Amino acid sequence: MQARRFIFPFFVRVGTLLVLSCLIGIGLFTLAGHGTARRVIAFVTIVDYRPQLHLMDVQRRITRQISHIPVFSCCPKWSPDGTQIAFNGNNEQNYVVDVYGGETRLLTPTKWSGWVMGWSADGQQVILRSLEATNGSLYRVDADGENFGLLAEGASNSMYLPLLSTDGRFAFYALRLLDSNDWKIFRLNLEDGTDHLFINENYRGTEALAFASAGGRAAFASAERREVLVLNTDGSNIQHLATSEDILAMAWSPDGRQILFLGQDAAGVQNVYVTDGDGQHPHDLNLNASGMSLSDFSWSPDGAQISFGLERPIGKNPVQPDIYVMDADGSHVQQLTFSPESDVYPAWQPGM
Repeated sequence: MQARRFIFPFFVRVGTLLVLSCLIGIGLFTLAGHGTARRVIAFVTIVDYRPQLHLMDVQRRITRQISHIPVFSCCPKWSPDGTQIAFNGNNEQNYVVDVYGGETRLLTPTKWSGWVMGWSADGQQVILRSLEATNGSLYRVDADGENFGLLAEGASNSMYLPLLSTDGRFAFYALRLLDSNDWKIFRLNLEDGTDHLFINENYRGTEALAFASAGGRAAFASAERREVLVLNTDGSNIQHLATSEDILAMAWSPDGRQILFLGQDAAGVQNVYVTDGDGQHPHDLNLNASGMSLSDFSWSPDGAQISFGLERPIGKNPVQPDIYVMDADGSHVQQLTFSPESDVYPAWQPGM
């Protein structure tokens, strides 16, 4: 009897320790994959004409829907800490969803419509643009939907470009000079409201502008002269890079070392290639890029991979676009989604 009283508690203790060890291991494994850089991609799946926001764990290929609000046009915008996504919802309203809690919040007044441009540098506010095509004003709102208000008022002779600097500190707009068809690009400081001339180059409305989140660099494509200007984000240290193509869109890698270009040659054929930040060592990614735009591409947080949405025809029959991922040099292409529906607008979760 004494032995039984001793042996039973012993096995209970051992079993309890084994269970706790397993639970701790599972918890650590979950935390290791929870929001870790290069693991999660947000994208939009169009089901029955209703675009829905989804997340994919890239390693495990597990996908889940995170909001019931239909997505209106592109694109998911991650908060800097990778915990929230702002997006354009139905009726041209704007929303934020908590990617772990699942709560979707309306950001803007019900009678206001506009576009999500991005997040403030501290991740506390979302920057919005009203829908007017030629004089859209900028607004800001807290991520919880409070304190919605005007940030910068547009004018009949100005047009805000549809982007912010990647650090959320500046907006860029084109201003038409008096009695002229020439436009100049200005930089607006969102923190103190000051602005100044950014690029003293004619802007014709079709050029591309892109920013590096590291290194304080920007790139501006001038289709008229078929060149790319690489410069500091304060407008200094301009380098002129020649190109043989019209540049439709550009995207810097997060580390500022490479630029992805979407170009179009004289025959109208689109090409996707990556160069070093100084325009050297270009390499073609060998994509059939017909009809693609910048919203189809997204760099991983470490710049090692690029995700993209692409239609891959089977024989003569086109298929709906799926999400793919490749290394930044174009190798190791992998298909991530195999849905019969359209999967578009991939966006990597920022590094945590």
